[in-house]
Amino acid sequence: MIDRLETFVSAHPASRFRGEAMFTLAAAAYNAGECEKAEQLFAALAHDAAGGNTRAEALFWAGKAAEAGGAGLKANATLNELLSSADAGGELTAEALLLQGDVLARLGRYDAAIVAFDEVLARFPQTRQAAEARGRKGDCQYTLGESDPARYEEALLSYRTLAGEAQAADDLKIEAMYKVAKALERQGRAEAALDHYLEAVYAFLRMEDATAEAAAWFTRAAYSAAAELGSRREFRRGFLYGNYRVGLFFLLKGDFTIRSFVLFFIFALLELLFQRVNGQVCCLFERFGGLAGAGVVAADVHANVNSLVLRRFGVL
Repeated sequence: MIDRLETFVSAHPASRFRGEAMFTLAAAAYNAGECEKAEQLFAALAHDAAGGNTRAEALFWAGKAAEAGGAGLKANATLNELLSSADAGGELTAEALLLQGDVLARLGRYDAAIVAFDEVLARFPQTRQAAEARGRKGDCQYTLGESDPARYEEALLSYRTLAGEAQAADDLKIEAMYKVAKALERQGRAEAALDHYLEAVYAFLRMEDATAEAAAWFTRAAYSAAAELGSRREFRRGFLYGNYRVGLFFLLKGDFTIRSFVLFFIFALLELLFQRVNGQVCCLFERFGGLAGAGVVAADVHANVNSLVLRRFGVL
């Protein structure tokens, strides 16, 4: 099909379908990971008479392909051309500014990236792009905090604002909660950081239809909370005891699947978190539902789990 499209583009320079064919060829190259070729094809379309109404979109994708291929300076120049033209529409402009911010951040120009993200926030408030821009602005401020610790406070403000935005996607909120904790950790505020890691864990447990992205940030938050709690002497003994009890259950059950090892980690983690998340244990079991006799597992691992957990799984 690609050969036929290339032949068509060469043989019919005046066809009204030439622009669509060129766009398809460029998209095919991009999807195949041929970023340099894709950038050249998109750029050629943007400056070709056949581009027509697709010129702005072609410029955007030329910039995206250049960025994906590691040509940050070329990507930035292409995006500047798009943003300075009259062809850019509302949503495309927002996406182009987001992409330009990412390009500038990868080039190490974090303050310039923040300017791009601020423009998204100013021109496109209450949108998906604005929520993403706020999080990425926080990331730039966090990175700048390594050389200027005062910037951590700016990052905290960005992340906390994002976590509280009603229109933000759930995965962005979980990510923001996690990053609040990371920034607090950088400031040496371990107790506050732990509270925010657990806040991210709780928020995930309350979700009914969690996305894969949200699950990834939940996992990071859970690991970080476990690491912090595991460093405390009062939790170490309980963790080792919990590992022994959970491991014994799976050994007797004869279940050595990957899922069992995942559950092993989850139950062991609960041993660390139990003193602080007592009421949330049942929610975590429910999210990993489908385990027969989960209430018995709960009773075996946590001898002091209250009767609410056992009733949830039909044991009492």
